[in-house]
Amino acid sequence: MAEFILKFFLTNILFSAIIAVVFLSLKKSDGVSHSEIVLYSLGLGPPIVSLLLYWLFLIFPHCSNGFYLLMVLLFFLLLIIITVFKLIRWRVSVLRSLCYRVDAFRNALGNIKMMKLKLLLVFIISIPILLASFMYAKHYLSKPLYGHDILAYGTIGKIYYIEKSIEHSFRGFHPHTGFSYFPQHAPGLSLLSTWERILNLHLNSNNDYYFKSITVYYGMLILALAFFCLNKRSTLFAFLGVSALFSAPAFFMSFRIYHIDLYRIFLLTVSWIFLAYSIKDRYNFSLYMFGLCSGLSSFSHTIGAIVSGFGIIALLIFLGGGLRHRFVPALKVILLIILFGGIHYIIDTFWGTGWIFS
Repeated sequence: MAEFILKFFLTNILFSAIIAVVFLSLKKSDGVSHSEIVLYSLGLGPPIVSLLLYWLFLIFPHCSNGFYLLMVLLFFLLLIIITVFKLIRWRVSVLRSLCYRVDAFRNALGNIKMMKLKLLLVFIISIPILLASFMYAKHYLSKPLYGHDILAYGTIGKIYYIEKSIEHSFRGFHPHTGFSYFPQHAPGLSLLSTWERILNLHLNSNNDYYFKSITVYYGMLILALAFFCLNKRSTLFAFLGVSALFSAPAFFMSFRIYHIDLYRIFLLTVSWIFLAYSIKDRYNFSLYMFGLCSGLSSFSHTIGAIVSGFGIIALLIFLGGGLRHRFVPALKVILLIILFGGIHYIIDTFWGTGWIFS
């Protein structure tokens, strides 16, 4: 379990936190709040890691496990260095922001009774949730992988680990094992299994707990996302909405099986949110985030790629202005989608199995 916690913290928490800091440093004036950026970023660490492995396997195939681990770590270290220098250049605005937050905190302390009541309520609610989560995770993660889709994703991830290449996605046949599968979906989830195997080698571990935890983790993020959005209306409405969503049989059952659905749905939902911000506020940051998240959504599943196309059409229709004001942003989004995962479908169409056109 200690190895799982380390893998989970590194990929889902630390890497996601670095991504959040980068986005916050890039964001200037926008309709997206800081808390929203942090929430969305919590789900972007794993797909960014799998995308990095994809590009590394594509450009530098058949290298050692240590090479790929080092490259991923260096990438996030580089993000930290760039962000630190950027924050140093903006130190005046950062200090102003900190002063504003200190003043806001002092004002909040004025209503100390209400603050104590809220903290007590959070404490009372958190204890049983944490205990239930620990017991559930301990029981859930010990179950073997079962079901066609998740077994296929896991097997493909194992083949990527063996070959250190993504050629299997374009071949559909593994000559050393006889495994035959024609994947029409991008390998975003499978490469997380590959990533866990690379970490296992350096941690002297031999479990797939992290790969199994993806379903529950993104299910919790979807609930947090629903609560955040509904809480803009009222806290009671948010609690009722999240309770209704979690108690829905289909959603509740999705927590009990290993699958890609919650992973891809979260990425798809975040891309839609930034699409709405792009149309409403017309800030470059929201537009770029729409392209990035649409690319990661496409990289997770074919449905994400198809819906991204509809997102571009929606951008062209509702953005307003002349042709230049519509097509230039759409072109930027298309390039970002290709960079952050859509490239897989282009390569597969012209070099591999032919994707859906085969």
